[in-house]
Amino acid sequence: MTGRRALGVATVVLGLALLSVGRDVRAWGDALRSSDARLADEPSLAQWAPGTWAPFDPAARLLAVEGPVREREAVRAFELWRTAPRGYDNGARRARLRAQAERALADVAADHSPRRASHAGTLLGVLLASEDEDGARSTLEAAVRADPSNDDAKYDLELLIRRAFGKATREGAGNSSGTRGDRAEGAGAAAPGSGY
Repeated sequence: MTGRRALGVATVVLGLALLSVGRDVRAWGDALRSSDARLADEPSLAQWAPGTWAPFDPAARLLAVEGPVREREAVRAFELWRTAPRGYDNGARRARLRAQAERALADVAADHSPRRASHAGTLLGVLLASEDEDGARSTLEAAVRADPSNDDAKYDLELLIRRAFGKATREGAGNSSGTRGDRAEGAGAAAPGSGY
C-alpha cells in the first residue's frame, strides 16, 4: 500500500510538472507574439519575459528561446536609439541608448546562428555608419559573409561604399595641364590682365 501511494503521489507530481511546462511553453509563444507586435508599435513596451510556473524555466530551454530573445532585445535597443528624440540634455540620453544598442547588437552579431549574426551585424553597421565608417563597413561585410542571402546588409554596404566614394577627394597631381593649359583658346584662356 505504501509503494502504491508513493507511485500515486509521484504520478500526480509528474503530471503537475508536465502541465506547468506545457502552460509555460504556451506562455512563451504568446509572449513572443505579443511583444513582437509591441516592438513594431511601441518598442519601450516590448518585453519577452512571460510569467512561468515551472522553476528554472525548462520551457525556455526546450524551445531554445535564449538566442531569439537576445536578438529581439538588441533590435529593441536599436529602435529605442533610432526613435529617441533630440532632447535638452545635449544628446546624453541618445548617447546612452546608442551605447546600449551597440553592446547588445555586437553580442548578437557574435552569435553562432548565421542569420541572427547577420541581422544584428546589419543594424550595428547602420548604427556605426554615422560615426565610424570603417567600423560600419567591416561590420556590414561580416554580416554579408555570415548570411549571403541578407539583401539588407548588401544594400547598406553598397550605400556606405557609394557615400564614401562620393566624399573622396583626389590627391596628387591631376592629369590636366593647369589653370591656363597649353593652348590658349577662348575668352578665359589668356593671361590675367591681357584682355581679350
